[in-house]
Amino acid sequence: MDIITIKYWVEGTGDISDTSHLSLLSGGAPGAPKLGYDDTLIVDDLSGIVLLKELWSWGRNNYGQVGDGGTTQRTAPVHIGSSTWKTLSSGGYYVLGMLPDDTLWAWGKNVTGQIGDGGTTNRHAPVQIGSSTWKSIAPGQEHSVAILSDDTLWTWGYNLNGQLGDGTTVQKTSPTQVGSSTWKSIATGFYHTFGILNDDTLWGWGVNTNGQLGDGATLQKTSPVQIGSSTWKSVSGGQDHSAGILSDDTLWTWGDNGNGEIGDGGTTDRHSPVQVGSSTWKQVVASGSYTIGIRGDDTLWAWGKNSNSTLGDGGTTERHSPVQIGSSTWKDISSTFYHTLALLSDDTLWAWGDNGYGQIGDGGTTDRNAPVQIGSSTWKSISGGTMNSLAILY
Repeated sequence: MDIITIKYWVEGTGDISDTSHLSLLSGGAPGAPKLGYDDTLIVDDLSGIVLLKELWSWGRNNYGQVGDGGTTQRTAPVHIGSSTWKTLSSGGYYVLGMLPDDTLWAWGKNVTGQIGDGGTTNRHAPVQIGSSTWKSIAPGQEHSVAILSDDTLWTWGYNLNGQLGDGTTVQKTSPTQVGSSTWKSIATGFYHTFGILNDDTLWGWGVNTNGQLGDGATLQKTSPVQIGSSTWKSVSGGQDHSAGILSDDTLWTWGDNGNGEIGDGGTTDRHSPVQVGSSTWKQVVASGSYTIGIRGDDTLWAWGKNSNSTLGDGGTTERHSPVQIGSSTWKDISSTFYHTLALLSDDTLWAWGDNGYGQIGDGGTTDRNAPVQIGSSTWKSISGGTMNSLAILY
């Protein structure tokens, strides 16, 4: 990826530090970005597509989680700062983000040190966390997990249930290394954590009251324990349940099932992973007592709690098995707490569910029981938090 700084730009032509991709933007090409002096471009080396990657944020803002420097609720997307972003992820009233240089930034609620800046003061705008470079980030409800550039695992924040995985229940206000293993990916539930090692095995730790770790028991774990012997592609932690996709693309779920969020047709908790149907899946998100996934054919399916129209099926009836949401094809989904963001295959943004704080982003506070389009822009990535939302614009 090339990072380019604009020095002069007028009507689709100009003088930039690297002109290798200039033809893609010249001549008033459709969709060419409007850029000014010292704006930054990120250019994909393979496609040559110019990615602006601006951050937009909206929803509840009581802890500064919108990141605009204040605490005023936003019912429609607002542009945050002038930086470009590589990735963003929203947790419980706070946000972790990485810039294109792989530095880590955070803002929002910090009561238990989840920001990672060594203190417990809420942050209303992005602050840099240390000077290291990072590969991936995963905020939970009040704890944070991240993988450094050397593939080592680091955690910080609330730790009453051992969700930091360091063998203790002591809160940490700065990133602390967990073991010496190398990791491929990470995921957080509300108070539990998962990691997939570089050998594709699944490990979990933290609260386990409803069997959400999937180890066949209900005792919390303060250090990583291996979950079965299978190999995994991805995993997602919800409020009290979890979901994952095996290496063969089959879907498995476990944990609390009081609202049918497991998707096996019943409401009995599962303390070990159980397969859901026989379809293949591309993505699954375990959320607040419900689950959403994209199948191998790019169709969208949801199940579990539906009291705030969280499933997007047009009603509020609880679903104990996956139901298809519309007939469109989808690229990405994100959900943490009773509302969902999703990108269609054309990169347009859609949202539904609880909207009490404007987290849908349609300018109002009325719940939406089916997907509604947010603006007309195309988007690179999305992240739904606890009553707030984030997206990176192309």
